[in-house]
Amino acid sequence: MCFVFSNRFYSCWLIFLFLVFVLVQTELVGQSSISGSSKTLTAAMKSFGEQDALDGANWAFYAKNTATGEVLGSYRADQRMIPASLLKTITSSTALSLLGSEHCFYTRLAYNGTIDGEGVLQGDLIIVGGGDPTLGSDRDGLNTPDHKAILAEWKQAVQNAGIKKINGSIIGDARVFEEFRNNGAWLYEDIGNYYGSGASGLSFVENKYSILFNTAGTGSQARMLRTDPAVNYLSVVSEVKAGPSGSGDKAYIYAGPYSEQVVVRGTLPPNRKGFAVKGSISDPALFCAELLCEQLSDAGITISEAPNTARALRLSGKALPKSDQFAVIHSHASPPLKDIVYWTNKRSVNLYAEHLLKAMGKGSSEKGIKAILDFWEGRGIDVDNWILKDGCGLSPMNGIPMKDFAELLRKYAKDGDFSTFYNSLAVAGKSSDDGFLKSFLSGTSAAGKVHAKSGYISGNRGYTGYVTNKAGEKVVFAIMVNQYTSKNSVVKQQIGKVIQQLVN
Repeated sequence: MCFVFSNRFYSCWLIFLFLVFVLVQTELVGQSSISGSSKTLTAAMKSFGEQDALDGANWAFYAKNTATGEVLGSYRADQRMIPASLLKTITSSTALSLLGSEHCFYTRLAYNGTIDGEGVLQGDLIIVGGGDPTLGSDRDGLNTPDHKAILAEWKQAVQNAGIKKINGSIIGDARVFEEFRNNGAWLYEDIGNYYGSGASGLSFVENKYSILFNTAGTGSQARMLRTDPAVNYLSVVSEVKAGPSGSGDKAYIYAGPYSEQVVVRGTLPPNRKGFAVKGSISDPALFCAELLCEQLSDAGITISEAPNTARALRLSGKALPKSDQFAVIHSHASPPLKDIVYWTNKRSVNLYAEHLLKAMGKGSSEKGIKAILDFWEGRGIDVDNWILKDGCGLSPMNGIPMKDFAELLRKYAKDGDFSTFYNSLAVAGKSSDDGFLKSFLSGTSAAGKVHAKSGYISGNRGYTGYVTNKAGEKVVFAIMVNQYTSKNSVVKQQIGKVIQQLVN
């Protein structure tokens, strides 16, 4: 009896294992199989997956008719992918919904203390940041004063207030946002460079500066000239050399948040004059205060103490009072949020996206991420499968399925702010567009018919947005390739072939 029971037991066990194996294999095939509603799209997807350029890489794709909901193509659409700057579509669309397209950020010039009869301010002049990412920007088309014009406005406001001397300091107050500026999930290689500048409650000139170099022959030490604009609190250690001809800019700036020293390493093209390596300003509030101090000093207004920040005062045990206790002498409004979103997506500005994230979180990135998750969960998107670490996509730790990007964009197509969002996306193959897709799909049937956001961090590239097909219908799509090792141009070209089939 025991022998018979054992045979039956093991037979049942083997049958059970076989069924589990079949179910698992079926699930895996379902996840990785290529499906499309047209033979040409299916063929393009199959060809894409067989490219040598994708050996060892992961890729995912999803496309859907916006009006009918018909799934046009799908491959590993539920698999989390590193989205890179595709994430900006989520951040910007959420910000338009939660903050409003006409929302503005206000920066105020104020003082504490009193102004006596001789025009002496017995106290401090304070630049109260309001989280404006565009303050002092010289970005063409943004329609906001550049940093020189802003400084001139502030100088005039000080003079109009009758201040001739300051027995105190110029203080940069960035307390509207949390002090932790740089995202902990960003790479150290990124945060010292212009595209890795964290959001500050008092950002200025997009928290960007340049270190200028002269280079000679290959292998020689590059000569550092200066920073532009001048960053007085900063010391620069340069290990930069001239690289081979045609090697391009391969120099990186290494620095932590609030660092007073940066190290520049790598190579630059040989035999160049005034070559600019762009960095992120480690303490924007102090930088802003220093520039205003120089402006006022040049106008003959003496200041008894060195520029300072609310953060530094807090660390020294001399915290500033709340900003609502200051006397305001000037207020500057940012462009409306719709314009900020336009440039966030058209030019993929990481700093703008991070400001939007903190603004949605009342100054906190963590709370901003929660606001995004709550918003889209409330609109029927399953966000339990998302991993969000920032608002711009610079972190390689983000993870979102391509299906969710497409479903999200489909839902947003019915939103009241859709036209604002849609117009912020780059137009493929349109030379007059402000975005980065001017050459993408140029000369093909898809040129001018694809409004999309591109995303790229090293070894990861993708696109998400809307295609207008030959029938005049909108199609939402998202495609991403992670961890490829081939040339960027090859992957970009192959992705374009898949997108082009959505038009046809």
